[in-house]
Amino acid sequence: LSAIGGVVALWLRGMPFSISAGVGFIALFGIAVLNGIVLIAEFNRLKDEGVDDIYDRVRKGTATRLRPVIMTAAVASLGFLPMALSTSEGAEVQKPLATVVIGGLLTATLLTLVVLPVLYILFNRKKHLHANLTVVILISLFFSVNTSTAQQVPRPLSLNDAIEIALKNNPQAKSVSLEAEQQQVLKKAAIDLPKTNLSVTKGQYNSSFNDTYIELSQDFSFPTVYLKQSEVQSKAVAVIEQKTLVTQKEIIRSVLSTFYQILYLKELEKLISNQDSIYRAFAQTAESRYKTGESSNLEFLAAKNKYHELQIRKRELEAEIALARRELQKVLNVPYQISIAEGTASKLSPPNLRDTSAIEGHPLLGYYRERIELAAAKSSLESHRFLPDLSLGYFNQSLDGVKGFQGLKLGLSVPVFFWTQQGKVQAADLESRIAEQEYEQNRTSLSIAFSREWQEFQNYSEALSYYEHEGLAEADEILRTSQIGYKVGEIGYVEYSYSLTEANSIKVRYYELLNKYNQTVIQLTYLTEGN
Repeated sequence: LSAIGGVVALWLRGMPFSISAGVGFIALFGIAVLNGIVLIAEFNRLKDEGVDDIYDRVRKGTATRLRPVIMTAAVASLGFLPMALSTSEGAEVQKPLATVVIGGLLTATLLTLVVLPVLYILFNRKKHLHANLTVVILISLFFSVNTSTAQQVPRPLSLNDAIEIALKNNPQAKSVSLEAEQQQVLKKAAIDLPKTNLSVTKGQYNSSFNDTYIELSQDFSFPTVYLKQSEVQSKAVAVIEQKTLVTQKEIIRSVLSTFYQILYLKELEKLISNQDSIYRAFAQTAESRYKTGESSNLEFLAAKNKYHELQIRKRELEAEIALARRELQKVLNVPYQISIAEGTASKLSPPNLRDTSAIEGHPLLGYYRERIELAAAKSSLESHRFLPDLSLGYFNQSLDGVKGFQGLKLGLSVPVFFWTQQGKVQAADLESRIAEQEYEQNRTSLSIAFSREWQEFQNYSEALSYYEHEGLAEADEILRTSQIGYKVGEIGYVEYSYSLTEANSIKVRYYELLNKYNQTVIQLTYLTEGN
């Protein structure tokens, strides 16, 4: 149970298992075993004094040793608390160790005060079978808890995993999926016949006899109206299908953009980590030179300040990465914290298209084209409603007490006051024109966006080409020669500091350009037909 507490504490704080965490487990196990020995030793002492009732022995022993056990755990936990909350230098080593000890002592105390007395009673009974069975059950529960906990910890996500989860869990994707299902169900309502009329009349309506009149009738629209209604519903399904494609492309774009943003920030974090060791050595060298009188205190203070600035930037990057992960978690709509698979921010391949014709296959334009066709189908439907409605009926009656009179009825309903329906036709025509205008507006917007993104893509490609072929190699060479020169005393602090800053700026600028390049490729892919 103490191990479970340590593992859970690491998981809650988002810390990986490390050497310092392993040292924390060693310290944790020592305290847990110490408390257990103290409690069991008290039970055995009471037994030697003649307390034969095992339940009485456990109650007295636990009450006697309750304060020492709790004090041992409390003192250790409070002693490690400043380390767990530390943010100064060395916190990355202190925090895992203290987190394991504090979290483990919480469950270790329960182990000592609750589970351990129970096990003591079970093992000291004469019926060892019950004890062994209980131990087996406890061990099984222990492993089942560990298994369930392990299953709840999500594995690092690849890009394909993230896209698949987002398309399945994103609320927008779920909503549009339900809309598509709704429109499919509404296809059944394309032929909407009015309710069937049944009327029964009984009484003296022609003579002194009580006669009966039964009529069954059904109204119909003109047959072509049902064909047009079916066509309208089919167009509505096509509209929602295009909307589904648009939503999927938007979700994929969001996942790609956020995923590569995280990769970019992690590359910067790696760069900062590499520079951390360089600036630490730089500060140590400056301190040594200051102590030996080879340089002034100003050089040492400046080197130390550079190192601390780097630590600040490192914490800022950690916050930015955490924010980007929360954004990805929002897109994926998952309850757990996102962790992406390790990788590098490599260049994405651009779509093989060069002009604005690439946008013609975009689902957004397909969506508005389907809306135009839907509006046209609605206009045609309203026009067909000018046609007369039909009715078909059957009647059966008795007359003057004589039964068996029956026949069929066929009716025709002709629209005489047609201005209401004419207004509906005009409204449907206006809806079609509105859809056409929206199509042109979105087509223009997509065309402009494509041209802008393509121009930016070309600019970033040219800039990246320089860094890939010359800039990065020059940065490495500047860094290598400046380090050697500073160590042997060929260059001073000013030259060395400038060289480090210049080499760092080149690499940072490269990753910034790479991220902008990838984000542009993601936008271009979204604006074109392919996913």
